Amino acid sequence: MSTRLAWFSAIAAIAIFIGCDSKPGDRVSASAPTAIKEPYEVLKHLQYIGVHKDFKHLVLVAPVEPEVVYGSAWWFNKHAGELGVSLTEAEIDALGVGDLRSMGYLAPNVSHKELQENSDKVASKLMPKLPAGQENLDIDKLDLLPNLKYPNGKPNQTAEDLKNKYGRAALNAGLYRLTKVIPADVWPDIVVMEVKKNVNNPKIQTVLLGYQGNQVLEVAVYQNTDGNYGISYMYYKVAMKKLQALSSANK
Repeated sequence: MSTRLAWFSAIAAIAIFIGCDSKPGDRVSASAPTAIKEPYEVLKHLQYIGVHKDFKHLVLVAPVEPEVVYGSAWWFNKHAGELGVSLTEAEIDALGVGDLRSMGYLAPNVSHKELQENSDKVASKLMPKLPAGQENLDIDKLDLLPNLKYPNGKPNQTAEDLKNKYGRAALNAGLYRLTKVIPADVWPDIVVMEVKKNVNNPKIQTVLLGYQGNQVLEVAVYQNTDGNYGISYMYYKVAMKKLQALSSANK
């Protein structure tokens, strides 16, 4: 770890110690941070969104290139669905993805994981039928935006249309969903553990975030044409239930 990152982590640790009895909103500034100029700064943006739920701030931390935007949107929502985190009706409307809800790619308060588990229970006769609101959902669409190309390499016009019309909104929605995996009262305790350059693409750097010495989240930031960074990838290294349990441990 560089000297700069070592100081950053040390300062973060001191802040955690001082603020251990404070509310999350007291420990994460209510003022929105400025653009991500250095990869490690992505943490304060995720903390700000995770604690203060500022939907408008999502635009500032998004990548700019259209192909990157849609690819990230595809992954964010898929990973969120796999983890079992969904959006509420109000969040879907506020994030401007109501049309994706109507198309079946998103559903309020239901994730792909939950729908799959309930469908398996119905098939195994462990549940008589799907819960209300889930019976008309398509397991092959929920949280799964279509790929830009078919397996044979031909372009997928449906995906292209979604990219052009809803790509950025879908990215914002997926990114916000992934900030919900870590409880608000745990976000202030997350620290930067390491920053790694991508040997294959100099525009990408990976930031590893941790909690109490353990890696919990891998974040890739993509350098936009203005030199600032946008979040292009997030992957949780631990189960959502374990992260949610940290919330109770903090109380």
